[in-house]
Amino acid sequence: MKILDLKFLTPNHTVRHLKFENVNTELDATALKDCMDQIIALNVFQKVDDEGNGIPLLGTPVSASYIDKTENVVYSAAQPNVEEPAA
Repeated sequence: MKILDLKFLTPNHTVRHLKFENVNTELDATALKDCMDQIIALNVFQKVDDEGNGIPLLGTPVSASYIDKTENVVYSAAQPNVEEPAA
């Protein structure tokens, strides 16, 4: 599975990630940068301060990466159907 990881710098200089699964891997750097700029311009990711003002969580695009995700289950609590003893 491919994951798209969009990395942003916040206004207080911390890093935030937006990750998307099952994405179009044909997007180039220009298209992804434009998408990141649009996400910031929409200003939908905010937190509210004590005075009720919205503070943006995303400030500046940093990078966009495609990540290959492979899941290797080492342990699982799931068990096959086991009959319950008669009461």
